[in-house]
Amino acid sequence: MKKEICFDLQDGKYTVCVDDYGCVSALRYKEPWRDCVGDNLIRALAERVIELQQWKDDAMKVQSSWDAQEVGTLLNMQLGSSILPQIEPAIRKLIKQRDELLQAIEGYDTTAVNDPKWQHRVNDAVDNCIKA
Repeated sequence: MKKEICFDLQDGKYTVCVDDYGCVSALRYKEPWRDCVGDNLIRALAERVIELQQWKDDAMKVQSSWDAQEVGTLLNMQLGSSILPQIEPAIRKLIKQRDELLQAIEGYDTTAVNDPKWQHRVNDAVDNCIKA
């Protein structure tokens, strides 16, 4: 069974279809317009458009699997601007702060971890690092 992949151009004015044999046809306003069989330029362009559309669809699936705005909120970022470029530097800053905190408590007796007063002091210290 012959399978076609079609895509529209110029808001649907043109439709280009490529079948699984590599034959290309063009429609204009959804009516047959040109038979592009043997036109390798049109075929190559159509295959490239299909390839790029598949890449875009795959990228959008990855992008939609996580919420950049939620990550921005968790990282205390200013919303209303582009969040994506800010995420990596913010994560690097958190990693640096974590490493500094781990280094600061190295050698301390950590049995007091369950003491609510100690936890409160740690939370304050973390908040101060984040604000810095």
